[in-house]
Amino acid sequence: NLTSETMISELIGRNKFITRTLRIGGWVGSFVGLNLSLSCIPALLKYVPFGIGNIILEPLAYVATSTVALSASAGLSAAVISMAWLRFRPWLAVGLALASGAGFFGPFCYARWKRSPVVEEMDAGLRTMGTL
Repeated sequence: NLTSETMISELIGRNKFITRTLRIGGWVGSFVGLNLSLSCIPALLKYVPFGIGNIILEPLAYVATSTVALSASAGLSAAVISMAWLRFRPWLAVGLALASGAGFFGPFCYARWKRSPVVEEMDAGLRTMGTL
């Protein structure tokens, strides 16, 4: 006794659920993969002598590599979703691509904009030596 409208609405709801599940699963898989790829850095820093590596460097490296993995996986997932939406939702895709690009290049641009005079002086010295 189901009408065609209720059947279609149920299928659309199921399709949206599967789509969201696959997107979240892809992002989690990307985060876990990047985190595992970067986990060699804290493992190597653990062996710095005098307890510095075990007590100070290893936890800091875990936080840093997890942050890099989180931001890279979120940005890459947003870029992939943006490319998939380009055909059917072009304005939303462009907005998502701009947000993804800001996530990637924003910290770099901010760091270049907020450079200290000491760093600028070091860069100028390296430029005169021809190494930069």
